[in-house]
Amino acid sequence: MADRKRNIEEHKLYHITHRGDAHRPIFFTDEHRSQYLTYLRGAAVRYECRIHGWVLMDNHIHLVGSTNHSEGISRMMRLVQGSYGRFFNRSHHSEGKVWGGRFFSGPPLDEAHFLSCLAYMDLNPVRARLCHKPDEWNWSSHRFLAYGEPDNLTEEHPVYLDLSSVSARRRSLYRKFVEETRQKGLDF
Repeated sequence: MADRKRNIEEHKLYHITHRGDAHRPIFFTDEHRSQYLTYLRGAAVRYECRIHGWVLMDNHIHLVGSTNHSEGISRMMRLVQGSYGRFFNRSHHSEGKVWGGRFFSGPPLDEAHFLSCLAYMDLNPVRARLCHKPDEWNWSSHRFLAYGEPDNLTEEHPVYLDLSSVSARRRSLYRKFVEETRQKGLDF
């Protein structure tokens, strides 16, 4: 049976998640995470998708992305998940499913909730007790958005850019927003 076609609209924001099969870990080492990001960068370029935020956890990923083509996100995810699944199985001398079914993407994310979604993703490693602060987690877009650290994957979205026309001020406001979200204990 063919998978049901996704209703992805061009130029809309989507919060994308995907878990390991049976919630098992999909990343065991920094090499695994680096390889996943390499595949993601290549697939995003190939299918004209933009990644505006991301986090790699031990057993799942979160992305916020947009695309120029209605098939872009699905094709990007199919390529990156297939490539990473083959890499994972080769590196573990194993066979079988790495990912638990298809990736999830709900309806388009409205711009009013975009920053809240980014903060939710940035705080995911903190909630999972992998670190105390989002700055301590190397595997997310937080350091790029909050501190301007180099990141050849994340593309600033206009909503993020609207925080301030001055980069340093924009990053400071974003850090403040993430911290306020943490203090409120809000969940996305």
